[in-house]
Amino acid sequence: MRALFPFVIVGITTGAVYALASMGLVLTYTTSGVFNFAHGAIGMFATFIFYQLRVDAGWPTWSAVADRSRGGCARGTPSRAPHGRARGPSRP
Repeated sequence: MRALFPFVIVGITTGAVYALASMGLVLTYTTSGVFNFAHGAIGMFATFIFYQLRVDAGWPTWSAVADRSRGGCARGTPSRAPHGRARGPSRP
C-alpha cells in the first residue's frame, strides 16, 4: 500500500492540472468562439521563469513561487484594461 501512495498523489496532481487546462480552453471557446491556447503559453513562460529563479539564481522554492504569482497578477491585470468598449462602438 505504501508503494502505491506516491503514484496516487502524482495521478491526482496531474489530473488536476489537466482539468484546469481543459476548463480554461472550454471557458475561452465558450465566451469568445475562438479555440485559444494563449493560457498555455503564459503558463509555460511562468514555469520557465520559475525554473530560472529556482535553479540558476538559487532562490528558495517558496520565494520563486511567490514572485511568479505576483508577477502574473501584475502582468495580467493591466493587459485586460484596454479591451472591451473602451474604444467605442465599431463602425460599419
